[in-house]
Amino acid sequence: MTAKNSLKFIWLSANLFGYEVLKEVLRAGKIKISGVVTLSAKSKVKMYDGISIKKWYELGIPVYEVEDINSQEKLIEYLDPDFIIMAGWRQIINKSILDIPAKGFIGFHPSLLPKGRGPAPIINTILLDLKKSGVTMFYLGEGVDNGDIIGQVVFDVKDNDYAQDIYEDAIKGAKELVNLLPLLNDNDAPRTIQ
Repeated sequence: MTAKNSLKFIWLSANLFGYEVLKEVLRAGKIKISGVVTLSAKSKVKMYDGISIKKWYELGIPVYEVEDINSQEKLIEYLDPDFIIMAGWRQIINKSILDIPAKGFIGFHPSLLPKGRGPAPIINTILLDLKKSGVTMFYLGEGVDNGDIIGQVVFDVKDNDYAQDIYEDAIKGAKELVNLLPLLNDNDAPRTIQ
């Protein structure tokens, strides 16, 4: 199945999680990604699992490097997205940026929202001794990880799992959720209030 060209999707990510999920989106070919916005090497924000800028460029999609997404209104307006999809980003997005995409701002979060909101969901899974975790695709709102849920994938957390094991399971789960992205083309994506 080829991607519908009717809507413009921009990918916002600065880590391995987002990179691996984007590769699955490109492999599936059900939506077309028009560009990637990622953190520049100059950014004060650092990702513990960040990847080199070079890897983004190797995907063959236009790449836009920013230090802070919230100072990039003009860039985002220029890109004119219908949707921005965020997977692996540490900055809270200001309302002025959230309001730019014509149809919405979508996020992937490595927890079963509303549990695990915030910046350390995988570590908190271990600290809270949770036996199940997962990954959530959701609409971003003004709060932290609090928008309506599109879908979730659940996985078991084993007693001997390390953070890396949970992280790898979250990447696999997010790749499964990629199948829901084409529903955004027709406004058929589910919305469940958290």
